Amino acid sequence: MVKQAKCALLLATLSSLVCVCAKADIKSTLTIKVDGLNSQKGEVCLKLFSGSSGFPNSNKSPVERQCVKITDNQLFITLKDIPSGSYAAAIFHDVYGDRKLHRNSLGMPTVGYGFSNNPVVRNGPPKYGDCMFIVAGPDTSIKIKMNYSTGN
Repeated sequence: MVKQAKCALLLATLSSLVCVCAKADIKSTLTIKVDGLNSQKGEVCLKLFSGSSGFPNSNKSPVERQCVKITDNQLFITLKDIPSGSYAAAIFHDVYGDRKLHRNSLGMPTVGYGFSNNPVVRNGPPKYGDCMFIVAGPDTSIKIKMNYSTGN
């Protein structure tokens, strides 16, 4: 009887693992709420990375890139069919309409910017690990707060 119980437990565990692995192919809808925009001029541009390579500056490494016209001081960016996994997002306020992150001579953004997990930015951009979040299930939502340098 004990042997049968152990076999049943093993089969139940294996069955659970098969279900988890099968669900790994589920695509999610990722909704990013952007807070703290200082104007309704222009667009907010997003880059979504699935690894640290090129984060956050590369235009070749993101798995998703999108710019969304600002229509309100609170903006939602929705990405569909995102595979489950770990990601980090970087956004900027494109007030000039050229889809470029403008910087001063020290390399600091002269327009609004933000990162997933809202890390404190001190000396250069944050690391991927500081901004990483998990996409799982049918819907995932995160919030990014815009940062503006003094005078912007």
